[in-house]
Amino acid sequence: MTPENEPAQALPVSQLALLQMISAPLSAMMEAQAASALASAELVKKISFYEPEPGRREIAMADFSHQRNGEVRQIRVPLISLVPVQSMRIAEAKLSFNVKMVQIEKHNGRVKAMPAYQRSGETRKHFEMNMQVTAVQDELPASLLAELGVTPD
Repeated sequence: MTPENEPAQALPVSQLALLQMISAPLSAMMEAQAASALASAELVKKISFYEPEPGRREIAMADFSHQRNGEVRQIRVPLISLVPVQSMRIAEAKLSFNVKMVQIEKHNGRVKAMPAYQRSGETRKHFEMNMQVTAVQDELPASLLAELGVTPD
């Protein structure tokens, strides 16, 4: 993720490292899922509570009444129970890349691969690579579930 105070930088595809090509769509998916979760939480917060007076919050309720066999029945339920709260969860993502590589650098034990681009009249040695990346949703750590008092299924 880019820090808020750091300006976004547009790079030509020719200057992207293989790491950036793979991590960019994964980062975008994680950011989209986080934004969805925050939007859902905000909706729940707005709908679930109200302030009858400053500093005092109460659960928003919906009251219903109907008549059955001459008797009026009243039902009271939390308003949030009537509203479908949407949430995006990426369970699995499959990314496929066809990359032509022209440069591989090794620095401090790490390998950095640069994708190919070609200017007119230029020839460079290269190799081609077909890569598939599958990312799946991870479970919350057992220690966090225990701290929250939630038992895993």
